[in-house]
Amino acid sequence: MWNLIVCWVLYFFCYSVLGWMCETVYCSIGAKKLVNRGFLNGPLCPVYGFGALLVLSALRPLHGNPLLIFFVGAIVTSALEYVTGWLLETIFHMKLWDYSKRILNLHGRVCLRNSVLFGLLCVVLDLWIHPLFARYIEALPTLELGLLCGFLCGILFSDCLITVYTFLRVNGHIQKMQAAAESFHQTVKTMREEQHAQASAAVAELRAQLERMQTDTHALERRILRAFPQIQSKRYPEAMEKLKTAVRAYVRKKKQ
Repeated sequence: MWNLIVCWVLYFFCYSVLGWMCETVYCSIGAKKLVNRGFLNGPLCPVYGFGALLVLSALRPLHGNPLLIFFVGAIVTSALEYVTGWLLETIFHMKLWDYSKRILNLHGRVCLRNSVLFGLLCVVLDLWIHPLFARYIEALPTLELGLLCGFLCGILFSDCLITVYTFLRVNGHIQKMQAAAESFHQTVKTMREEQHAQASAAVAELRAQLERMQTDTHALERRILRAFPQIQSKRYPEAMEKLKTAVRAYVRKKKQ
């Protein structure tokens, strides 16, 4: 029983890495540049790991029937993607991807094209990839399995903490930007009404503060914004767009 649990944990890591590779290649080709795709900082996409385990469990009775695996797999993985998108929007008030411009999408969280691709991946996973991984992983000694599993779980836990901290930092960043922008507009309004020199000085200071906020971003924040160029803030959409623009300008300047 212990070996079975450890093997499935290692399957999760294998398919998380494989999913990260697929996402990175797919997005890099579309962007015509290397994109470190993924919610986490490391080369892992946990949603693919969970999706693979879910698919392997749900489709076990369908093993050997590619057509049924395709349709059921597409439904299961699309449901997982939808729930993941909803959770991220609910917890972090951010929308990391948006398929609203694609045909046959549901609330911009899932779309027909992705569902078809997921269905095809499920067929490949069931018929070729998983049997290969299972043969090698299940052949490892119990001690090596346990040590490898513990090491990888420690790395994943640390990465999750760093990523959550980064998203909270981004949220705090754009919240401060929004507050500064509102103060700026209010001070401009006061200056227009009263024409006070003090108000003019306050406007200059707030403008400088807002510009500093837009450019003073942490490397982890910039990675998140580059990895998900369509990221949106549910609470502060304007501040998020300004931050994304500032990060793109920073990256262009750094390349020059």
